[in-house]
Amino acid sequence: KMVNTYEGDFETMPVAAGDIRHDVKGTATGDDWAAMTEAASDTDDPVRDGDISLAIVMPGATSVSTDNESGHMLVIGQAENGKPLTYWSGTAWSGAGVADIDAWKAIVEAQAEAVANPLIVTVK
Repeated sequence: KMVNTYEGDFETMPVAAGDIRHDVKGTATGDDWAAMTEAASDTDDPVRDGDISLAIVMPGATSVSTDNESGHMLVIGQAENGKPLTYWSGTAWSGAGVADIDAWKAIVEAQAEAVANPLIVTVK
């Protein structure tokens, strides 16, 4: 979870969060998230090293891209001057049970849903 507050001579400012693309094997997006799975970078043994998956979830995102001209997966939101901008970044590994983009997509969708609908508990 990342919580950043930006202050300056602006009312709102675009803020991008993302990851550099390498040997991408699959991508998925939602309204406020982007995810990808790729071969582990700089690997000498692809079978042993497996695949890594990455994702960004940013409530209220204004733009989501998994393949842009700069070679990044990006989620862009608007920061309001003096107010926190919150987003989540996560990773997974095929060697730990997240086999492919379909498995990763289900995890990221569940996280985005949990963020959009938090459990609120009141103790009396």
